[in-house]
Amino acid sequence: MNPRMLHDELNVRPFHPITVVTSAGDRYTIKHPERAVPAPDQLYIFERPGTDEIIKPIRVSYNHIVAIEPLTDAAA
Repeated sequence: MNPRMLHDELNVRPFHPITVVTSAGDRYTIKHPERAVPAPDQLYIFERPGTDEIIKPIRVSYNHIVAIEPLTDAAA
């Protein structure tokens, strides 16, 4: 995954929630753009999967991100 693509997705206004999919099949939903911080080599996600709970960051390497999917109304 290109870090710039992810940065652009997080800065779209109005923001549309997304799901980050990893090579291991993990799925991280980002409903609020301030709960995901792109760093030079990895993404920090501060939202517990499947909830709106803020947590200590989950670190996801860009090398393991295989897709960014829009969050559909049914999945929200």
